[in-house]
Formats: sequence, C-alpha cells, structure tokens
Amino acid sequence: MDKPISKLLGKLKLTDA
Repeated sequence: MDKPISKLLGKLKLTDA
C-alpha cells in the first residue's frame, strides 16, 4: 500500500502532530 495520498496524509499528520 504505497499510495501517494497515504504518503501525503502521513506527512501532513506528522507535521500536524
């Protein structure tokens, strides 16, 4: 499951911790 959306969401979540 290496989707671009997942990556973006993960990055956003990490930055939006």
